[in-house]
Amino acid sequence: MIRLVLCFCCTLTGYSATAQTVDSMKHQPAHNQLGINAHFLVQTLISGDDARPSLEVIYKRRFERYAFRVSGSYGRVGQYLQGYYANLDSISTQRVRTVKEGNISLRSGIEFRQNFGSAQVYYGSDIYLGNHFGYLRRDSLDRNGIESATLEEVRANIISCGVQPFFGIEVPLSDNLSIAFEGGVKILYNTSRVTILNNHGVERRNSHFYDMDFDPFIERIVFSYHF
Repeated sequence: MIRLVLCFCCTLTGYSATAQTVDSMKHQPAHNQLGINAHFLVQTLISGDDARPSLEVIYKRRFERYAFRVSGSYGRVGQYLQGYYANLDSISTQRVRTVKEGNISLRSGIEFRQNFGSAQVYYGSDIYLGNHFGYLRRDSLDRNGIESATLEEVRANIISCGVQPFFGIEVPLSDNLSIAFEGGVKILYNTSRVTILNNHGVERRNSHFYDMDFDPFIERIVFSYHF
C-alpha cells in the first residue's frame, strides 16, 4: 500500500509540468471521454500480488463542471487452488479448488468536478448492479495425489444492487489523454443462491443481506482518451 501511495504521489508530481501546458482540457466544451481501468495491472506490477484479471470500460459525457458516466466490467478466472487438507487417518488428502469464478457489473451516475492546480478533483455517486458467480469442488486424493472421488460441489450466484459514492482526482497527460485515481464505497443489497451437492444429496440455500465494501484509497486507475 505504501508503494502504491508513493507511486501515486510521484505520478502527480512528474506530470504537473506537462499538465500545465494542457490546462485547456479542463475548460474545453462538452466532449466525450473513454477510459479503461488498469487497477489490476498496476497492482500486480507494484506489489507483485496475483491480481485476478478483469476488464472495465468507462464512458463519460463531460461538461465543464460535471459529467454523466456509465461503465461496465467483466472478470473471470479459471481453476485455482484453495488448499489441501489431510484427513486424520493420513490415508487420503482433500483438495479444495475453485473451478471457475467471475463477476459482471454495470454502473451509471453523475460526477461533479473542481479544479485543483493542474488537475481536477471529482466526486459523485453511481447506481451499481452486479452479479458474482463461482463453482467450487472438494475432491479426495489418494496417496499418489490422484483424484479418487468428488466429495462436494458448490455453485454460488450473488446478485447485488445499490449505490456507490466515489471520490477521485484526474491528471492530464496530453491534449487528449489523462489518468485518474478513484476510490469509494459500495452500499449493496445482495440476493444469494447457493447449491451444494454431496453424499447427502442436494441442498439449496437462499439468503438476502446488506453489505458495505469500503476502498478509501484506490479502486480504479483509469487511462482515458478525450474526444
